[in-house]
Amino acid sequence: MFKTLRSLVFLFAALSSGIACADVISVSHTWTGDEISGDLRLMRNGIISVADTPKAFPGTTSTTPTYFETWSFAAEAGSLVKVLVTATTFDSFFSLYDSVLDVGNLGQNYLGDVGRSDSGIEFSVFAPASGQLLLVANTTSGGAAIGQTANATITFQGPAAGAVPEPASLALLAIGALALLPATRRRKSPAA
Repeated sequence: MFKTLRSLVFLFAALSSGIACADVISVSHTWTGDEISGDLRLMRNGIISVADTPKAFPGTTSTTPTYFETWSFAAEAGSLVKVLVTATTFDSFFSLYDSVLDVGNLGQNYLGDVGRSDSGIEFSVFAPASGQLLLVANTTSGGAAIGQTANATITFQGPAAGAVPEPASLALLAIGALALLPATRRRKSPAA
């Protein structure tokens, strides 16, 4: 019994110490002109989003047409999400949104962006309460982007949605596991 109890305590300590999985996903897109399109795009104001100091929405500028490509991801609310732009041209720009992109209202659900259209730049945000992230690539020069490729790597630093319970859930799990251990008692021998 004590060996089992020690094992459960060790498991609880390991799980509650912040051990978590980190997912890394690469995305790539070649602009064709068949993507979602709109009249506006995000401004490239040179300010890179950093999770610890949220960036204000940079505003929009008119580029007709602007093409958009999106990728959806799930992440635990509050976990750190980083996007590294690995290869791009001046014609592509990356940003992150909470759940949905409205090309008519680019300020809605905005979380952060890369600040400029260069390779080797990383930006970060904390995952929103919804746990749903939308990585967005948009063109910056309309039809001139056709045939150009945008590449990025998105890294989730923290547990994937639902992969590791919160510490409070772990405590309940450990208490529940202890309750399932067989109880052993010594029987008193009848008095002579």
